[in-house]
Amino acid sequence: MTRSTRKPAAHRRVLLAAPVLLLGSLGLAAPAHAAGTLPVSVQCFGDGNSVFDCDAYAPAGVSYSWTPLQNAWITSGAGTSGVFGGCRLNTVFRVSVTVTDSAGNTGTAQGSDFCRQIPQ
Repeated sequence: MTRSTRKPAAHRRVLLAAPVLLLGSLGLAAPAHAAGTLPVSVQCFGDGNSVFDCDAYAPAGVSYSWTPLQNAWITSGAGTSGVFGGCRLNTVFRVSVTVTDSAGNTGTAQGSDFCRQIPQ
């Protein structure tokens, strides 16, 4: 059996870890979702006759804070995962929600749809 020129396993681990440590020291190895951020999504529907509803989806949300951004106003549910509101007819309305969990992590998302009239 001939002597191998391969480096010992411990040495290979150090060589593989070095680029990761370098990236981490440069701040480039941050996870896709930074600590303290909740993944949040919003789905909105223009229900017709200048009203809409939106629902926020987040894991373990404890508090919800809705903000009308464009052509919208919140009429009920501002502290819950779902809101109802009014919107300016024949425009796109947009709302934003910030969700906080019991650990204080937050996430924000926006939702929008077309504010339509229901034909009689």
